[in-house]
Amino acid sequence: MRAPGVAAIAIICVFAARLAQAEQFDAGPSFPAIDFGAFWWEPPLEGQVGLPSKIDGIGNKLDLREDLQFKSTTGVPVAKVHVFLSDRWLLRLEYWQREQEADSILPRDAVFGSVSFPAGELVTSSFTARNADLIAAYEVPLLPKLSISLAAGINLFTYEQEISGRSGSDTFSITQTSGLLGVAGEWGLSNRFGLWGCSMAGFDKGMAGDQFLIRSDSALLIRIVKNVRFSIGYRSFWFGGKGDGNSLRFEQMGPYAGFTAGF
Repeated sequence: MRAPGVAAIAIICVFAARLAQAEQFDAGPSFPAIDFGAFWWEPPLEGQVGLPSKIDGIGNKLDLREDLQFKSTTGVPVAKVHVFLSDRWLLRLEYWQREQEADSILPRDAVFGSVSFPAGELVTSSFTARNADLIAAYEVPLLPKLSISLAAGINLFTYEQEISGRSGSDTFSITQTSGLLGVAGEWGLSNRFGLWGCSMAGFDKGMAGDQFLIRSDSALLIRIVKNVRFSIGYRSFWFGGKGDGNSLRFEQMGPYAGFTAGF
């Protein structure tokens, strides 16, 4: 159920509002050397995993939700570190990890790796998805409170899954490194409030190719105290990967909230 995660985001919002009422702000923006951020993300899950059969070479693609019954939404913690090299140059490191486990009764026959599962068999599935970004961005001011940033970086995504049942068990894993290009923008609505957005992508053979990664992020920023900001927004992550015959489509999109603090 989504209620605990939604309640957590609501509590964070109330706490941020209370702090904002208690603090006055400096007239100008603040540029700390380092920002540390912690966020809670509530993204519904969509995806499909495929592993060639070691029996007949064909295998199956299994839907993470429809076939394996993974819960649609679960909370995902996100950690960020921003290093401000100057007023223009920024390095950003981000990491998140999602782990889930589910029991399901297969609606159809499925061959997964070395195991053939008949329809109606109870199977237990688990996966761990890990994502890390290292991004460099250069800010270009357009107006006094409006700027865009040109960004480039590298992404590392790993996915590991196990499926087991009465007929046996097998594992699936994929690791993909992607170069990313994108653009970000920030609009200061006032000394306290601002809007921020970022979209980045990396492709191999285009959108219809075997490998792609697209990520986007938009948020309302609220400055709580001089070097502390609260963010509430929406994040999207689309991944497609293929290697050694394995294939994976992994998508998660949903609201998030959290704080950044500068030192």
